[in-house]
Amino acid sequence: RQRTESLLGVLSSALEPTVVSLPKNPRGAMSKASARYALHRVFVQRHGWVLNGAAPDGGSWAPTSTVLGVGTYLPRVVRELFETHLDDSDGYTLEGVALLAAAIEALVHAEVYVRLNATYAVLDKDVDRALSQEDASHVIDVYLQTILLGLQITKLSREEVVEATKDFTYMFPYWEEIKGLVPEAQREVASGLQSFAFMDITRILQRIS
Repeated sequence: RQRTESLLGVLSSALEPTVVSLPKNPRGAMSKASARYALHRVFVQRHGWVLNGAAPDGGSWAPTSTVLGVGTYLPRVVRELFETHLDDSDGYTLEGVALLAAAIEALVHAEVYVRLNATYAVLDKDVDRALSQEDASHVIDVYLQTILLGLQITKLSREEVVEATKDFTYMFPYWEEIKGLVPEAQREVASGLQSFAFMDITRILQRIS
């Protein structure tokens, strides 16, 4: 909740120019299609994210599921909350869409934190100790590889991770392009560092995610 609240003002400001430009109903609220477009646009602008459910379906901005199309991808409790309070037939406000965007960002950040903790554990790294550039790069590589493989690293042993990723570059020929995102993210959020604390790596991965 604290993370969501801290993001709310930032996302309200980021959404406002788009929301102002969109058509409104007599009570000043957006349609589902317009609100979905605003949600999609703010994540593309802020992070380059194309969210499942928020991107258009076959060229249409009309959502095909609840919570502006992203309901399927939210935890049940969060989905039900927004279905009750956001999916309003009278339209969508800037405040409502900003709250949804803040909740999604907070969920993404929380997932990065949990997965990175598990990656440290699997690689026998101490979250309280700084890592060298080499070790930090290895942690980031394993983190990204397990995501691309669709693996739940929180349930895997070190041996299982090594086995699953040993032929990774063969299975994913575009891996080098994905790795190329890391230096760019590092320059943006952890520029000039020679050693990396857990939260430094978290910020790099949040930027990539």
